[in-house]
Amino acid sequence: MKNLIIKNKVLIILFIVLLIILSSKILSRKFGNLDEIWNYNISRNIAEGKVPYKDISMVQLPGMFMLTSIFLKLSNELIVTRILGSLLCTIIMITAYKILENLKLNKYISAFIVGIFTYIFFNFFYLDYNFLNLLLILILMLLENKHFEESNNKTNFIIGIIAGCSFLVKQTTGGLVILSAILLKLFQIKKENRKYVIKEIAIRVLGIIAPILMLILYLIIKGALKDFIDYAILGMFTFGNKIPYVNLIIDEVWYIKTLSILVPAYLVGITIYSVVKRDKSLVFSLYGLASFIVVYPISDNVHFLIGALPALIGIVYFIYYAINKMLEEYREEKIIKFAKDTIRDVFYIASILLVIILGSSLIRTTNNIKKYTELKHFKYIPVSETIFNMINTVDNYILQSDKQVYILDAGSAAFTIPINSYSKDFDMFLKGNIGKNGEQGQIEKIKKMKNSYFLIMHIKENRNWQIPTEVLDYVEQNFTKIGSISIYDIYINDIDNLN
Repeated sequence: MKNLIIKNKVLIILFIVLLIILSSKILSRKFGNLDEIWNYNISRNIAEGKVPYKDISMVQLPGMFMLTSIFLKLSNELIVTRILGSLLCTIIMITAYKILENLKLNKYISAFIVGIFTYIFFNFFYLDYNFLNLLLILILMLLENKHFEESNNKTNFIIGIIAGCSFLVKQTTGGLVILSAILLKLFQIKKENRKYVIKEIAIRVLGIIAPILMLILYLIIKGALKDFIDYAILGMFTFGNKIPYVNLIIDEVWYIKTLSILVPAYLVGITIYSVVKRDKSLVFSLYGLASFIVVYPISDNVHFLIGALPALIGIVYFIYYAINKMLEEYREEKIIKFAKDTIRDVFYIASILLVIILGSSLIRTTNNIKKYTELKHFKYIPVSETIFNMINTVDNYILQSDKQVYILDAGSAAFTIPINSYSKDFDMFLKGNIGKNGEQGQIEKIKKMKNSYFLIMHIKENRNWQIPTEVLDYVEQNFTKIGSISIYDIYINDIDNLN
């Protein structure tokens, strides 16, 4: 045990430092990230017994939400997902370190590179299905690279299961991950090994099918298969939200601008090279491309960085290998030894300083969480006074209303969660998340809800860019406005229902 700890001391120290760094950031983050709220709300409702698609509107496959719901059964608070997010993002960075170490990079340089990655991602980390899929892709890259030349049934089955789980987390990325896992073996086929490689592919396919079949059986048993097809398959075609890739190239952040050009160039180059060589570079080209698909159709900074990380690892390896080649004849020189020793010493000194500084910050955060708002499910989360008052005002109105109240807004979950309310379609009111009939389907649904109030954000407020505007326009033009509450206007679709 002692020898194992000594052998992996850099890995252990790096894990502790990263966990402290990311926990201090994620746990102390102020309330307001809608993605975080949506992910938590879906998981919370699954934990309370609701069935994905049948009771919950969502376009993604439910893998991450179902996994998170297990932990929310222990404590149904948003802080649980933040703790899970801290752990998930730490493991992502540790897996990146293990890939670099497996590629024979100096372990201290690998730790330094992971530190740079952590700095770049720092403000974007939280529990999200895209981050979970990134972890699965990195694990696959690590396994594929380590066992590239081997014919191991157990490893191939595990790779298949992980690829299948990736599909259950997000179908678009997961579909390409599955394709990559199969193509990687197909490219290895030669006359002399055809029989063995085909057998390996069959074993991978069995692993892929296993988790997918379990989900299908679950949906059939729960009577949710039709709703699944409606939302997660046919509903995808109603998704009209886009952020063009060119926005990254003209971004004000210099490293986003630089990497947005460098990463696609690398992926094109490594793909051409790997198809010709058919060696381990296939791992980086195929999984790099599968990961990068997350950039489409919303090419914002966080999606780009998530999609680019496998490629960034490949770029780092290419640069390290090139420098190593150039310095090959100087390896025994004192200056090279001095540089390596310096990197090692800096790693240990920086680790100690970060643990002391950020550890103190984490302790303060932990001590202060009880001082934060007592909004149910958000009681350990820093909430600004403005948002706290807004939520309380709207929630009191909903609770005291003589009719059912629906909030037609992307942020409605922030108001419904504290009062343990949930409205399918409306609590994540986004284009592409409301089923195969899209906005027109929601309009038809709302027309029939005559004994209800509808809250729509004032036009002067900053409405979410993914909101179904056609639905809002219909309500504003055809229903009767009867007042306002906080940032919302109140509408009813039948004036005769007023008392």
